[in-house]
Amino acid sequence: MKVKKRIFAKRLIWLSLITLVIISLLYWVFSRETLPPKIVIASAGQGGQYYRFAKMIKEPLEKRLGISVEVLTTNGSVENKELIVSGKAQIAILQFGAVSNDKFYSIAPLYYDIAHIIAKKNSNIKGYEDFKNKRILLGPVGSGYRETSLDILKFRGIKYTEVPVKDVDEFYHLLEKNDEGIDLAIITTGLLNPTLKKILASDKYDLIPFNYADAFSIQSSFYQSLKIPKGLYGNNQMIPQEDLRTIGTVAFLAVGENTSNKLVEGVLKSIYETDLKWKFPGLIGKKKAGQWPLLPIHPAAKKYFNPYEGIGVLANFMESINALKELVFAFILGSYLLFKFFKKLGDEEKENLLSIQKEKLDELLIKTISVEEKITNSLGQKELNDFLKEIAKIKIKGLRELADEDLRGDQQFAIFLAQCDNLTNTLHFLLEKRNA
Repeated sequence: MKVKKRIFAKRLIWLSLITLVIISLLYWVFSRETLPPKIVIASAGQGGQYYRFAKMIKEPLEKRLGISVEVLTTNGSVENKELIVSGKAQIAILQFGAVSNDKFYSIAPLYYDIAHIIAKKNSNIKGYEDFKNKRILLGPVGSGYRETSLDILKFRGIKYTEVPVKDVDEFYHLLEKNDEGIDLAIITTGLLNPTLKKILASDKYDLIPFNYADAFSIQSSFYQSLKIPKGLYGNNQMIPQEDLRTIGTVAFLAVGENTSNKLVEGVLKSIYETDLKWKFPGLIGKKKAGQWPLLPIHPAAKKYFNPYEGIGVLANFMESINALKELVFAFILGSYLLFKFFKKLGDEEKENLLSIQKEKLDELLIKTISVEEKITNSLGQKELNDFLKEIAKIKIKGLRELADEDLRGDQQFAIFLAQCDNLTNTLHFLLEKRNA
């Protein structure tokens, strides 16, 4: 009888151990962070900046995570949110204010989405009041383009006729062919959008200011009053001819509520730990992105931008020396005041250095404009090569001397790089034409 009890006890112990191992394995399998077999990024139409940005992070994301990435064309923000909520896409680019902030996590602001209002040449549309009863291209249903357009028109109750389109690609196609049924369009996109730049270069449209931008932004929590800088879209002509007041919001990355930390970290590292900021002018830098008030933010994104948040080192230290708390408090307060004093001095010095570098940047921009004004179709090969070398020197000088992180994240620096690239492309084109 005792032998049977011992055998039963041993079997019970082994069964308990096996059960514990199985439960542990099941817990590990179902609780560990896994990646989907494929990542789908919901972007927008191929002519827009959302699609362009998604294509840029596709390859670095594939290399970092070791799985395939598909860039999905959509009608924009509203559809993109539906796709990540339903699980049909893992990542989406959304326009701040175009969708409600629920059922997803934001992970990073990307760049400013700027409202570009363009009207047909010789249409006598000079400002907001002239929009009344016009045929307006708003954008497809489900797009941030359309949401911003409607917000602008509702601001003063403008009556209009909508020109319907089924998707973003048709939207741009109608503009490129200068469709007679359109008087004006409102395009909310990142600065230097190549498709928009091509449309403006056709000289068939004028950029129109939104002179109520300040009042509009005060009444809206999603938009800011911004400007399109003078000459931003000009090659051989100045577009716009002066700084243009308009409104803008932010394009940001979002993921579903059940997205793993591993995927979020992989996306953020593919953006901020690669050379993407040089390829995509206007991208908001890591430092500013971490301070952006996007809600709700994914826990992994919060940890990535603020790795030391929540560490209670100071609290534990205070508890361990409770008997000396008054002395410690006085020491900490004095240290804090000294820190603030020296930090203020450092900030002032940094601001002075930044101001000096901005002046240098302005000088370099003036030099590029000077070169642009001298470029004509009648120049010889030697002169074109000389200008090409001069632009290269200007760009290299800017990259070497203007090293401040805040300056490099500034819109003006992105414009400087884009201006150098545009002039280089123009000179190469003229050289090829000369050698043909």
